[in-house]
Amino acid sequence: MKASTITALVLGLSICGQVLSEWSPVARSARGRYYLDAQTIRETTKGRMAFYLLDLKQPDIDGKRSYRFLYEFDCERGRQRFVRAEYFDGPMGEGSSVIDDDPSRGFSTPKPGTVDARIVKTVCSIAAS
Repeated sequence: MKASTITALVLGLSICGQVLSEWSPVARSARGRYYLDAQTIRETTKGRMAFYLLDLKQPDIDGKRSYRFLYEFDCERGRQRFVRAEYFDGPMGEGSSVIDDDPSRGFSTPKPGTVDARIVKTVCSIAAS
């Protein structure tokens, strides 16, 4: 996928994620609760892209309370690839933020039974917008 296509998709999804977020719980871990905004699921040439959010039980060492991630999902192979993250001072993606947009180079397959595996399964089971 061309960089300009990814940039346009990320910007479009980012706007959707900020304005229309309807976070539905997906999983829990020792760190916090994971949520998915099904409205952000979009088809790509390799699968799908979607935002999910980790709302932390306790602030991390930098004082951040929540993380919002954009991942690309290869539903045929059950894999995911990091595209972008945003770290927030407030819970549920609120407050000031810092962006990490250094995408990973390749897809990885999450281990069965993990939060990541549940997120891949959930994203791939929902019809894309």
